[in-house]
Amino acid sequence: MPLQPLNLIKPARAPGSKTAKLNLVRKATAQSFSAFRNTVSNVPDGFEDFASCRTSNLSVDKNGCTFMAQKFSKQLFKALEKRELTSDTSPAFDMNRIDGSEDIVFSTRPKFGDGEITMAIALLSPNLEVKKSFLIDISKSRFGIDAGNADTRVQVTGSHIEGDDLYLSFDAGFRCKDKKPIKRNMGLLLRASLSNLNIKWISPFNVSDVNFVSDGATIYTATVGSCAPSFVYALDKETGGVNARLKLQNGADKLMLVGEELFIQHYPAASVYSFGSN
Repeated sequence: MPLQPLNLIKPARAPGSKTAKLNLVRKATAQSFSAFRNTVSNVPDGFEDFASCRTSNLSVDKNGCTFMAQKFSKQLFKALEKRELTSDTSPAFDMNRIDGSEDIVFSTRPKFGDGEITMAIALLSPNLEVKKSFLIDISKSRFGIDAGNADTRVQVTGSHIEGDDLYLSFDAGFRCKDKKPIKRNMGLLLRASLSNLNIKWISPFNVSDVNFVSDGATIYTATVGSCAPSFVYALDKETGGVNARLKLQNGADKLMLVGEELFIQHYPAASVYSFGSN
């Protein structure tokens, strides 16, 4: 049976120069994870791990992806091996733990230059049960996505489920050429209904290069900023639009929210911010 398509819609309006400043105050920064843990007492477990990984990192004799249970990692590796999907010539796959869940988002990693690109996504339980699977059309001609380079691959960078709502973020790794930012339409986040796969909103392009976090009312995303300014964005949960943003001193590689504090990984450095008055 063919997978049901998840059809994309027009993105929300991009933030402008008059966007409100996000109410975050930096409390501490360190240039290494070990120094950060020596400075900050409540660094969450798993902060040093990346938010997603590739199937090429799986192995039958080790975890591979640090956020996955070893048993699950081995089961998935063996299942892929049976289907001859672990060699270098096989399609590329990404895995991303759903925020607040033991389930995994398993997705293809299509190359941007392959034409009419469609990404296949499955939600897997720890026993490899496929809970939901669907297709997302991410082609340039139909939606306007542009990775800026035909050789880069598009991937899921973050995932979250609240009730019937599924949140997914997407990006491609290519951002710079000759140390200058390239023009691209990537780094977006969407909200969809799991029951009928209808899209509720899509964020502006270039606001969610890595994972994202939610406090129940607002979604916080970030841009990497390897050759351009990096920002943390506060997205309106009802519309996907940007309510506020804050420029970062370093690019962001991962976000974690602990109570009233936002932890930001700038691999290999790290910072923690609190919500309050500037």
